[in-house]
Amino acid sequence: MKALRIALAAITIFLVRDLVAQSDLRVLVLDSATAEPLFGVSAVIDGTTIGASSDFDGRLTIAGVPDGAQVLRVLSMGYTEQRIPFVAPYTSGQLTVRLRATAVELEEAMVSVTRTNSRIEDTPQKIEVLGSEDLMEEGSLKPGNVASLIGDISSVQIQQTSASTGASVVRMQGLDGRHTLLLRDGMPAFGGLSGGFDLLRIPPLDLQRVELMKGPASTFNGGGAIAGSINFVSKEPTDSLQALLLLNRSTLAETNVNGFVSGPMGSAGYTVFAGATLQDARDVDGDGYSDLPQARTYSVHPQVFAKPWKNAKLRAGLVWQNDDRTGGDVHALDAPEDTSRYFLRTQGERIAADLALTNNLSTKAQLVVKGAWSRYTQNDRDNFVKERRTQANLYSEAYWTHRTARRTWVAGANILSNELTGSVISSQELTTLGAFGQLALHRKRWPEIDLGLRTDAPAGYDVQVLPSIAALFKVNDRFLLRTNIGTGYQLPDRSRNYGLVYEGVIAQELAPGTKPERSVGGTVEWTWKRPIGEHTFLFIDQTFFGTLISDPLTIGSAADGTTQLTNAKGNTLTRGVDNYIRIKHGHSEVYLGYTFTLPEFVANGTHQDIPYTPQHRAATTLSREFGEHWRAGIEAAWSGQQTRSDGTSTRDQLFLAGMVGYQRGAFTVVLNGENLSDTRQTRWEPIVSRSSSRPLFAPLWAPIDGRAINLSVMFRI
Repeated sequence: MKALRIALAAITIFLVRDLVAQSDLRVLVLDSATAEPLFGVSAVIDGTTIGASSDFDGRLTIAGVPDGAQVLRVLSMGYTEQRIPFVAPYTSGQLTVRLRATAVELEEAMVSVTRTNSRIEDTPQKIEVLGSEDLMEEGSLKPGNVASLIGDISSVQIQQTSASTGASVVRMQGLDGRHTLLLRDGMPAFGGLSGGFDLLRIPPLDLQRVELMKGPASTFNGGGAIAGSINFVSKEPTDSLQALLLLNRSTLAETNVNGFVSGPMGSAGYTVFAGATLQDARDVDGDGYSDLPQARTYSVHPQVFAKPWKNAKLRAGLVWQNDDRTGGDVHALDAPEDTSRYFLRTQGERIAADLALTNNLSTKAQLVVKGAWSRYTQNDRDNFVKERRTQANLYSEAYWTHRTARRTWVAGANILSNELTGSVISSQELTTLGAFGQLALHRKRWPEIDLGLRTDAPAGYDVQVLPSIAALFKVNDRFLLRTNIGTGYQLPDRSRNYGLVYEGVIAQELAPGTKPERSVGGTVEWTWKRPIGEHTFLFIDQTFFGTLISDPLTIGSAADGTTQLTNAKGNTLTRGVDNYIRIKHGHSEVYLGYTFTLPEFVANGTHQDIPYTPQHRAATTLSREFGEHWRAGIEAAWSGQQTRSDGTSTRDQLFLAGMVGYQRGAFTVVLNGENLSDTRQTRWEPIVSRSSSRPLFAPLWAPIDGRAINLSVMFRI
C-alpha cells in the first residue's frame, strides 16, 4: 500500500505540473550606455522565487516560467531596477534588457573620444556622457534634434543665429560656436558650411550615447576643438530584432515621424534610422515675419556591422539628409517671385559614408582604421539673389593602442581635407596631415595621467605642435581631483560663420598674412560623492575653466568693400566656474546647477566683454517615477543679462518646463511643455527693422519661438 501511495503521489505531481504549463525564458542583459554585457545581474519573475543570474556574456535562462502575463524584475547594484511585462511563453526569441546606470554609476561607461577606451571615472579630462536612456527620453520630448538636450548641460549654450532659418550654434565655456568640434563616431563629420544647421539634423533616436569633452581637445581630435568636442556615437545592433516608432506633434505646428530598426543578419547585424520633421512657418509675435521657418527635414542612416575575421569588427554606414527651410515675410513665403518682400530659403543636402575596422592584434594590442567622406550642398536664395555652395570633406585615420595594467600607448596618423566651391565666393581647399601620440599611465591613487602630443602640417601654414597633459587623483573613494592643460588651433576657414550674425555675412576673401588662431586652456575639477543611508546619493562637482586665444579670427572689410577673414589685434580670454549638485533619493532626483562665465576681448591693456554671452546661468530639475508606469519632471532655468555690441545690457530670462510620461508594455506616451513662461526676445524689443525688401535683423540673445507643448507616442517591438 505504501508503494501504491508513493506512485499515486508521483502521478498527481506529474499531472499538476502538466496542467500548469511552463516554459523557459532566455534573457540578454546589457549596459544602456555602452551596450556591454553585464555579469551577475539578478532576474526574477515577479511574485515568485523563479529566477537566475547572468553569466559573463550577460545571458541567463529562467526555467519553469508559468504561461500567461508575467513581469520580469531585473536588478543589479549601481543600476536602476527594471520591471518588464511579457507574456509566457515568450515567442520572440531572446528578451534583451538594457539597464540604466544610476546618476553616478554612469561614470563607469567607457568613452571612445580619448582613444584610450578608459572609464569616465578614470579619465582625467572633463567628460560628460549622455547615455541611451537620456537620449530615449529626449526623443520623446524633442524628437527632431538634440539641440535642446545638449543645451541643458552645464557650461553649454545653444544660441540661435538666424531668425529666418532657425540656424543655431553650440557654444561651450563662453567661446564661439566654431571652437567646438562636432564628431560622429569619433570622426569630424559636421561644421564648416553646414555648421549652423548640424544640431538641427541629429535626431536622438539614432544615437547610443553622446560624449562631451569640455576644455582643450585639439591634441586628441585636431584643429577646431579649442573649447572642446562633442562625439555623437551611433547605435549598434542587438542579438534580436528591435524596432521603434515615434510620432510627435507640437502646438507650434511641428510634426515628427522617426523609426529605428536593428537586429541580426546572419553572422552580421544592421541598424536603420529613418525620420522626417515637418515644421510650418509661425509668426509668434505678429510682426509679419516668421519666428519659426517652414522646414522639411528628412534623414536616412543605415549601418552594417560584421566580423570579417575572428578578432575584427567592421562597421559601414551611409547617411542621406535633406533640409529645406524658408523664412522671412510671411506674405512672401507663398510668393517667392515677389522682390518687394524679404524671404530667405536655404536648401541643404548631405550625402556621407563612413567605415571603421577594429582588429584585436592580441589581448593587449589593437589596431583601428577608419575613414569618412561627405558632400554637403547648400542653396541659398532670397528675394534678390541666388547662391550655391558645396563642401566636400574627406577624413581618414589609423592608430594603434597597447594597454597593460600600468600604461596605455596610442600612436597614429590622420589626413583631413575639405574643399569649398561656390557660385559667388572664391574656392577654398584645406588639407592637413597629422600625427599623434598618447601615453596614459595607470596608478592606484593616480588612475590615469595622460601625456599627449599632436603635430599637424596644414598645407600653406606653419606646422602646429599641440602638447597636452591631464591627470586624475583619487583622494579617497569619495573625493576626486582632475586637471587638464592643452593647446589648440584653428585654420582660417571661410566656410564657417564668425560671430553671432548669420544672415548674409560670409568672408569672401582671405586677408593677406592671415594665420591660424592659437589657444592654450585648461580645467581644474573636484568631485565629491557620498551615499546617505540606503536610498539617497549626493554628488557635487565644481570645475574651473579658462582659455586664451591669440590672433583670434574675425571678419573685416577690405578697401573695396568685400568682406575678409583676418586676425583681430588682441586676444580672446574666457574663464569661469561650473557648479552642480545632484541628489538622488529612491525614485526621485534633483539637480541644481550654476555657471559663471567671464568672456572678454583683450587689446592694448583694455578688456571688453564679448557680446551676447551671459555671465550667469542657473538651472534646476526635479524628476520622479511614480510606480511602474508614471514619471514626471519639472525644470526651471535662469539666464542673466548679456552685453550688447553697443555696451548696453539685455534683460535676464526665466524659463519653465514640465513633462509627464506614461509607459505600459510597448507603449510610451509623453506630454511635454517647453518654455511655459513664454520667454521671448520679441516680448521686450523688436528684432526686425528697415525696409520690407531688405530688413535688418537684430542679434538674437533669447528665444523667439515662445511656449510649446507637444505630445509624443512611442511604440517598441
